[in-house]
Amino acid sequence: MPRPAPRPLRALAAALIAGSVTLSACATPTVNQIDDGTLQVQVAAGLEIPQQVLDDFAAQTGITVTVDNARSDVELAAAITGGAPDLVLGVSDANASRLDRSDGLVSYISPAAGDGAADFALSTSDRLTAVSYDYVCAVADDDALAAEGADLPADLATALASGQHVVVPDPTTSSAGMAVLTAAAEASDTAVAALHSATLVATEAEVLRSSSLAGGSAPIVFASATAAINTFPDRNISVVDGSCVRRVRYAGIAAESPHVNQARKFIDWLLGASVQADLADSWQSVAVQRDVAVPDAYRAFVDPFDQRLSAGLTLGDLQPQQAALLAQWQSGS
Repeated sequence: MPRPAPRPLRALAAALIAGSVTLSACATPTVNQIDDGTLQVQVAAGLEIPQQVLDDFAAQTGITVTVDNARSDVELAAAITGGAPDLVLGVSDANASRLDRSDGLVSYISPAAGDGAADFALSTSDRLTAVSYDYVCAVADDDALAAEGADLPADLATALASGQHVVVPDPTTSSAGMAVLTAAAEASDTAVAALHSATLVATEAEVLRSSSLAGGSAPIVFASATAAINTFPDRNISVVDGSCVRRVRYAGIAAESPHVNQARKFIDWLLGASVQADLADSWQSVAVQRDVAVPDAYRAFVDPFDQRLSAGLTLGDLQPQQAALLAQWQSGS
């Protein structure tokens, strides 16, 4: 059975996904602007901005960036309401399509967005800028399955019902978990209920540690395929057919920020080719800008689902279903 998240966090997650939490302010700055050479950024849980990126940005612009890590994707989305931080980075499209319609973000289209980031733009407005993407999949340890005399499951529904020890990130706290939930709904009527037989953990890092790839007991886990490949480069890894959902990470400027101009400059910086490469490497993901190459190790998993964003499930497209899916999963039906 799934391990329940703390009650207040579950309630906040459900409210955010259902859209019942109103994000206020407007699409332009709402407070007096300050040019004091500082910028406060909150980054999604499990991600970090390479220190060299921050140092180079400070040297180029004179702006010092202070970074704080959110404890969950829900906390990162909720941070927009308070005006601190100035900018959120790494918010996924599990929440992005709703946030992009809210008035809590400043409208901004970077001059560099046309080099690839615009391919990931949400259709609702212009308040979030894509910075990287990956694919959350059912990641299988081929050697562990072979040792058990088991085959790679034919599809997602089979993987969830296989009786194998399957580990999944909690959908109430993790965008990866929400990706699994939405993929399960697309797979079959029974796949969402089958998630109750999986073991839930709070973060993708915990998921990967529980994998047999890392010496754990689970031959199939749900996590970023690129992170799995990067973490276990010498292992034989497959992904279950039909299990992959594209997850895009975005940056957004809080409308109550007093440092909007500095935040715009930082978004422009993040879309530079060298910074994109550094960020993608640190986040074990793929850069959105077209002139940044996809690492060869990722291609076997990214290329079949990518085709420059014309194939595969996306969290943004499936976001309208998420309130009902979360309620269905929580009820076990």
